[in-house]
Amino acid sequence: MDDLTERIVALLRHDGRMAFTKIAAQLGVGREAVADRVRTLTESGRLRIVAGVHPHAVGLPVSAHLSIWVSGPIEPVVGELLRFDSMCFISETTGSFQISAETWLEDTAALRAQVIAIRAIPGVVDVQVAIFDSILDSFFGGEPPSIDARSLDRIDRQILDALQRDGRIPLGELADRVRLSPSGCRLRVLKLIDSGVMKIGAIDQHTGSSEDLLLGFGIKVLDDEETTSRIRESGVGLEFLARTTGRFDLKATIAFSSVDPFRTLMQQLREERLIASSETWLHTRIVRERYERDLSVE
Repeated sequence: MDDLTERIVALLRHDGRMAFTKIAAQLGVGREAVADRVRTLTESGRLRIVAGVHPHAVGLPVSAHLSIWVSGPIEPVVGELLRFDSMCFISETTGSFQISAETWLEDTAALRAQVIAIRAIPGVVDVQVAIFDSILDSFFGGEPPSIDARSLDRIDRQILDALQRDGRIPLGELADRVRLSPSGCRLRVLKLIDSGVMKIGAIDQHTGSSEDLLLGFGIKVLDDEETTSRIRESGVGLEFLARTTGRFDLKATIAFSSVDPFRTLMQQLREERLIASSETWLHTRIVRERYERDLSVE
């Protein structure tokens, strides 16, 4: 991606329904330049603009990162992991472990059962867990939703289902589909977004090229607040950051085309004795990244 395309994607990641005219005005370019780039990315499959439903809103409050060690071929293990519907992210990695995964479940008993089931997959040597205590930066932002699925009616679920399929569906078409007036439909959409139940944004299907790399890192900290603040203010392409219990104290994901900003950040954290240790891994192939949920819409 060139610089302009990266800035367009960054805006769409924050608000997937932002009008192309507004994006163009913010970036000082013509609307067609924005529309052409987005069209190229979506048609190639590189970019998806969808609604994600926050797991807390559908009764899945427990989330964790799984580091999975594999002996032998990775592909058969990945195939078995894809059977777990709770996993929103699965990636092959280079580093001390071979597969990185993130899972959302209803309670810690379900997490324990899932870890045991994964360990029983042929080829899996070990599974280590970092439970997310608080997610600071992610596709959904940092705060859990203010309402849950029990307060969502049939129309809310129909709206969510439609936007999960196409985050930029025209408002008039969406209103017709759920049999509401455009103004009534718009109010429903805003309620779902403002409450944190839904986020509409762009998901970049990283290619793994030298100019489009995704790095995960886990840190054991000596100063939690200061380390967290430094990471968030560092200017690295932060896509995910969470406080965790287990293997790490902090877990993060960054997108980058140059390793220099990350190297500088880690050097500063070590020199100022803000961290005790760190581990990094490169995502070489993202097998699954999804935020859609089965809402059982009739």
